[in-house]
This record gives sequence, C-alpha cells and structure tokens, in this order.
Amino acid sequence: TNQDVHIQYNLPFHDTHGTFRIVNMTGQILQLIDINTNQRSITWDTQQIPSGIYLYSLVASGQIITGKVVINK
Repeated sequence: TNQDVHIQYNLPFHDTHGTFRIVNMTGQILQLIDINTNQRSITWDTQQIPSGIYLYSLVASGQIITGKVVINK
C-alpha cells in the first residue's frame, strides 16, 4: 500500500520561507519542516504512523493555513 500522504496548498500570501507542522490529537509534534513557499505540496511518509486523525499547519508571513489528515490503515 502507498504510505505517503500528499498535502497540497495554495498560499494567499508571498514569502520565501514557511514552517509546516504535523501534530497528533494530543498536540505532540510529529514532523516539523522548513519549506520554501514556492512549493505547492508536501509529501508525508506515514509508514511509522498509526491510524488516527492528525492536524497540520503552515505558517508564513504571520498567517496560518490549517487542515486535517485521517490515516486509516
């Protein structure tokens, strides 16, 4: 099975760098990635991640984009 999750985003602001964070429902940070905001997607390898609901946020230029990912194995 494919164990990668692809998260696409469209930033409504202009900056050269941002931070992408994935957390579990208890707030534990699972992955923290410095990104170039010219990117339009992130690939998250969930091979070692159990089934569950996860939240992500992208912070750049003082703004935040958030979303939810459901892993079902």
